Amino acid sequence: MADPKKSEPLILTDEERLAAWRAERAKVAEEGRAERLRQADEDRRKRMEAFEEDKERRVEEAARKREEAAAQAEAERLEKAAERLDTLEDLETARARLNQRRRRGNLTLAARFVVLVLLPTCLALWYYTQVATPIYGSRAIFAVQTLGNDPATEDRLQASAASNRDAFIARAYITSPDLMELMAEEHGFIAHFDGARDSITAWAMTAAGETRPAMDTYLRHVQVGLDIQEGLLTLSISARTAEDAARFSDIILDYTQAHINELAGNRQRRQLSDIATEVALASEKLGATRRKLADLQIETGEIDPASRAASIYGLVADLERELTSERRSLEDQIARSGATNAVVQHSKKKIFQLEQSIADQRAILVSDAGDHSVNRQIAEFEYAKVDIDLARRDWESKLGALEALRLKIAQSERYIARISQPTRPLLPGYPDPVSGSLVVFLIALAGFMILNVFWASITMHARR
Repeated sequence: MADPKKSEPLILTDEERLAAWRAERAKVAEEGRAERLRQADEDRRKRMEAFEEDKERRVEEAARKREEAAAQAEAERLEKAAERLDTLEDLETARARLNQRRRRGNLTLAARFVVLVLLPTCLALWYYTQVATPIYGSRAIFAVQTLGNDPATEDRLQASAASNRDAFIARAYITSPDLMELMAEEHGFIAHFDGARDSITAWAMTAAGETRPAMDTYLRHVQVGLDIQEGLLTLSISARTAEDAARFSDIILDYTQAHINELAGNRQRRQLSDIATEVALASEKLGATRRKLADLQIETGEIDPASRAASIYGLVADLERELTSERRSLEDQIARSGATNAVVQHSKKKIFQLEQSIADQRAILVSDAGDHSVNRQIAEFEYAKVDIDLARRDWESKLGALEALRLKIAQSERYIARISQPTRPLLPGYPDPVSGSLVVFLIALAGFMILNVFWASITMHARR
């Protein structure tokens, strides 16, 4: 007998049925997706195979077309050659002529190279080693400074400007015709280079009997460089010997220092002369005022009227004190014995004398006494002393300005500070066979190449 539990139908809930349906749909979707991916891979493989086949076909087609074009070009060339040459012998003859023309062109090219490049180079080497005159170069570095240069006190900008100005003046003077003539006349600088073959042009001019201008010779062997920022000058002198080059450098530096001091001294000497004249005039004026005071002292017979006036004032004060005392004594006498007493009469007489003495002394002081009054003499003496004081101050001021200018001139004395003394080289700076010949070779080679290009262009246009 069957189990009643097992024979009951399976009842599913809604959630279970929904989950089963979703699982079924997911399984179907996964299978569809796998099928689509497989189909896509298959299509991609087929397209790649078709692309490769088409690529190989296009490459073969391009190669075939190139071969056909080359064959056609060769056929056209042979056809044109056949039109120009009747037989095979003519072709061989043309080929032989072409080879012969090539050999002749190579020989011509070699001949041009020898004539245009090797020959000038050999001539330059021969000139530099056998013909050229050895020239030694001396180099000196210097600066123009003053004795009063004090970096701690002076204006840096003003000092720099003055130093650069002096440096420009020094450079202009060294390269000036004035110094050239002085060096030529006093030291034979130009004659030192007579017959010197210091360049190819000088050799050519000597061979032709011509003479180089003196200024050109001077500037060729005297050169000055200026560093504006540092204020340093570089003097380069060349001569036939190292000793002469150093000697010429020392002479030029000495002349330059003298010239700079002369330029600066002309203006300062004029200022010094003007101030010295003013000092002399002030001294004469001071002497005149002193003589005026001396004449006044001789005329009045007084060394100092002020001291005389002081003594008079002192005498008057004493007389007034005595007069006051005498008046008091007189009043006492009158009070005691009456106005008729002989002592009283004597006291009155003394009072009158004292008053008369005081009046006389005061008359000496006041201006009513005429030219001989002490007040007038004091005024004249005071005016004379004021004139002397003013004249002395003016003379001292002028003298101080003169001394300050003399000190300034002494401090502004220019001198050549030689940073580097003129050198005495052991080897000549000219000629240099290696570099000189190399320069000639490069120039000749460049000309040779340009000429070949130009000639090839002309030949090509002529054949066309």
